[in-house]
Parts: sequence; structure tokens; C-alpha cells
Amino acid sequence: MFSPTRQPPFALLLALAWAVIAAQLLFQHWGHTAQTLNDTDDAMRLVEMRDFLAGQSWFDMHQGRVQPPIGLDSHWSRLIDAGLAGLFVLFHTVVDATLAERLMRAFWPILWLVPALIGTAAIAWRVAGREAALVTLLLAALDLPIHGVLEQDRAEHALAGERRIGDDPGAHGVHGVEHLGVAGPRVLGHAVLGERLRGAAAALVERGEEPTAGADLLELRGGHRCRMGGMTPHGNLLGPEPTLLPEDPAGALLDGGVEPAEVAATHPTSSLAWAVLAESALQDGVVITGYAYARTGYHRGLDQLRRNGWKGFGPVPWAHRPNQGFLRALAVLGKAAGKIGETEEHERCRKFLADSDPAAAEATGLK
Repeated sequence: MFSPTRQPPFALLLALAWAVIAAQLLFQHWGHTAQTLNDTDDAMRLVEMRDFLAGQSWFDMHQGRVQPPIGLDSHWSRLIDAGLAGLFVLFHTVVDATLAERLMRAFWPILWLVPALIGTAAIAWRVAGREAALVTLLLAALDLPIHGVLEQDRAEHALAGERRIGDDPGAHGVHGVEHLGVAGPRVLGHAVLGERLRGAAAALVERGEEPTAGADLLELRGGHRCRMGGMTPHGNLLGPEPTLLPEDPAGALLDGGVEPAEVAATHPTSSLAWAVLAESALQDGVVITGYAYARTGYHRGLDQLRRNGWKGFGPVPWAHRPNQGFLRALAVLGKAAGKIGETEEHERCRKFLADSDPAAAEATGLK
């Protein structure tokens, strides 16, 4: 028998509060989700998600469009990419890709309201009981200005506090709320994301406009393009210090006449051993084998450079002999890529080598 004193389930009330907030946010901000992303981090996250859906592996976080020609190995977690991709795939089962991506960008931030509402209500309940938790939900549902930090279209941070830069009414700021969280207990965002990421404001580029030098463009579904500029560090006039690798024990073995294959087996992390193997294979006309050896030496060298303070750019002097293993591997990779018609990779390696040290390009013949 129905009891007039029976209270509705709290979970139902929480879901209702979330639905009210979500409806308000969608009504206010749905329009601009078809036009622009709010900052470069959001655009980069969208690129990563698309690459992931296109087949890029879970552990391959390399982004060639950032900091060209070297590219960048992103430190971001695939867990966010997986959530975004799952949401996109869910929507794509019933609508086309353009609308599915737009819905994903709109609903992803709103989903983070759920743990925030649960956490806030739980605190209120613990402090002052069920009635206080109900008041918390009511305030959350009605206090729309607070939800301004939850604008749609935030693929990366899940939050966007829109603010004006100067007097430009079309500029979208990115320096305010940059946490993966929601209004109210913003510390939840820090707990989930773990750090803040800053970026330059992304400006909507009309159809037909070409990017300026050094800018990257992200195609938004539906034909719009979003400029992602200011993400390369080469404008630093002071420049980074040269990276000097430690002595490679493989060098002494090779100088002593030990077979390169034996040296590579003994010291598999040595770029020099793999570079020598690659050079020998190319000399013998075994291009694919040489390519594989060179690719191995190149990635071993990148690992060593990063461990020794290299930030993805800056001088790697040829005159410092321990650096030559990596530089030789890079050069022979470029040559092998050219031989199999991989023109873009050949050009990337050529530019990378010249940027590292023009003397390396001269010494290896990759110019």
C-alpha cells in the first residue's frame, strides 16, 4: 500500500538533477559545438581519439603534426581517448559521423557531472543528513551560472570557462578552468587528470583560408577547420643546450672488429650497432632489412636522448662521438625510406638530421 510519507529514491532525484543541468547546458551551448574547439588541448585530444579509432595502437602516442618534423610522443592517457571513442561509437550507431562527433563533444563534459553530484551530495549527507543532500541537488540544478565552467565542446579538459580576451567577442579563453572535473568540487578534476595543461587559444578558420607558417589545422567534421598554433618551441631564441649522450660500449667492440650482429645481440640498446647493421644491409642491396635495422636504431637512440634530457628538439652534435650512433641510424633510415618510395619519411629524417646538426647531414650524405 502506498505511503504518503515514503520518500522517492535518492538515486532518482540525483538523476533528475543531472538531467535538468544537462538540458540547461545543451540548450545554452549546443549551437557553438558545430563551429569551434575552445583550445589546442581539446583539438589535440580530438586528433588522438581519431587516430585511435583509425587503428593507432593503445601505446603509440606519437603525434607527427606537433613540433614537426620530429613529432611529439604525447604523455596523455589513452583512458580518456577510450572514453571519447566509446561515446562516439555509441552515437555513431544511430547517427552519421558528423553528428556523432558533435554529440560526443557535447555530452562528454556533462557526464563528469555525475561523480561530482554524487560526491557533493555525499558530503552534504554526511555532514547534515538527507535533507542537506537534497538541498545540494536543488542548488546544483538551479544555479546555472556555476555551470558556465561546463560548456560543451571540451574534448580534453571536460571544462571550459568561456572568457573574453581583450575586446574580441569571438575569442575563447583557455587559461581559466583547465581541469578534468566539474563545477563545485573542482579538486575532483585534479584527482582524475593529475596536472594542468596550457595551450594557446584556438581560432576558427573559415573555409578556404590557408594556415600561417608553423600553424597546424584540425578538420572538424562538417567542414570547419580549427587552427592550432604556437605549439612548436623553435621560437625560443635562447635555444636548448646540446644533448650529449654517454659513451656507447658498442663502439669499442665494433672498433675491435666484433661482428655488428654480435654487438647488437650483446648491446641491443646501442643505436650504433643497429646503424652499422643498417648501413651494411643497404650496401648489400637488402633495403627492407636495412630499413628495419635503421628503425630499431633510431628508436633506441630516441630513448637514450630522452633519458639524457632531450625535450624533442635541439642540437645533437655530430662531433660528440656517442651521438653518432643515433645520427647514423637516422640518416640510414632516411636513405632506406627514400629507396622504398616513402617520400614523407625520407624528408622528415632529412630535416631532423639537419636540425640536429648540419655536420651530421654532411658526414652521412643525407642532405
